Amino acid sequence: MSAVGNSLLSTFLIDIQLEVDGVNHTYPITSFKLSRTYNKASTLTLEIHGKESLEIFKIGSTVRMRGTRGAGEMEGQELSHKSLSGLDTHVKSLQFDGVVRVSRPKANSTVVTITDQLSVLATGAVREYKADDYVGEDLYYIAKDVLDTYNSDTTGSGDTLGFYDNNGGRWIDTSLLVQGSGILATREMDIWGFFRPKEFLDKLFGEMYKETDGATAKVNEYDSRKIFAPWRYNIFTGNTISFYYNDIDLKTPRVSFTVDEDNDYIIGEGIVAQIDTSRMINSCTIKSSEKLTLTTGEQETVSATFEDLNSIRKYGHMSSTFSIDSTEKDFLEEVARVVVQRNSQPSYTYAIKTISNEMFLPSDIVKLSAPNAGFEAILPVEQVDTVISNGSIETTLIVGERQLPVAELISALNR
Repeated sequence: MSAVGNSLLSTFLIDIQLEVDGVNHTYPITSFKLSRTYNKASTLTLEIHGKESLEIFKIGSTVRMRGTRGAGEMEGQELSHKSLSGLDTHVKSLQFDGVVRVSRPKANSTVVTITDQLSVLATGAVREYKADDYVGEDLYYIAKDVLDTYNSDTTGSGDTLGFYDNNGGRWIDTSLLVQGSGILATREMDIWGFFRPKEFLDKLFGEMYKETDGATAKVNEYDSRKIFAPWRYNIFTGNTISFYYNDIDLKTPRVSFTVDEDNDYIIGEGIVAQIDTSRMINSCTIKSSEKLTLTTGEQETVSATFEDLNSIRKYGHMSSTFSIDSTEKDFLEEVARVVVQRNSQPSYTYAIKTISNEMFLPSDIVKLSAPNAGFEAILPVEQVDTVISNGSIETTLIVGERQLPVAELISALNR
């Protein structure tokens, strides 16, 4: 049994179990940091005591880590992610499977960096992704095909991976990808060309969003603005990838946790806000990329401008101009209005440091409550960093709404 700290008899501390290339190891861990975000490989950094650890944690070794409340809860149990769901003490956010990427020896320990299976996509072979092969297909399933193709191309027999038969011979398990996005590939999308798998995957997700129209789905029934929730991807357990989006604007958002500034588990400076005005737009002009031919035979560029005067008075004039392939004046006005409505206020992100509370994942939606400041909001978790050291557990959350980039928003509106 591997452990963080020496005081593991308390059920409020974490027992860490490690398996390397299929073998359990009992060397004590003197420091632990697990960093998770979306559309990116999660990273686990460990310092393992003992000179022998350098030989065990070789570059390319597969590592399976599980965290449980209290000591000895998993002694002698196989660390299969499929067999852990029945353990009451099991902490889902502290499940991790990955490959050793960096190993740094010290005097009597080794510091290793382990990344999950998404990292292999960043170094995969470059190939050409052609519009002719995909036009008309759902971007969701094109992304799945990228992963399935990688599995097929990088496993000769389909049953062994590197040093150890990891996760049934597949780098990334795509069995959960059955929903679809409804966004179909077009030739005009700026996603075609020569890319590594990770680069192409990110281009696909740059075009994928969940659109909800009409006031019936929102908290404010008089708010008729469209909701564009970006799709994201992540591996939360084992090597199984999930595609998801956060529905924070709906009447009944899927709130996982409530974080109150008065809670005892919040440490440091409490709920710390970062306000960003760098991407604000309170005056937007949309121009036609093609000229309109008048009855006189002359040609002119059609344009429309929309402004939020309240935002301009408060923050100053922040204008942008964009071009789209339409000469319909009413449509240009609508696009300009939506762009301003979505971007006329600063964006907010919040950092929260908690103790003995390691339950969060990047897919979670949290309700932030700061009664003293008259503030309450429902926001997605963007990043989770969990550090375990000297018998204490600290988790730092970054929460906040990622706005759909303006170029993607305009592209979505112009479909």
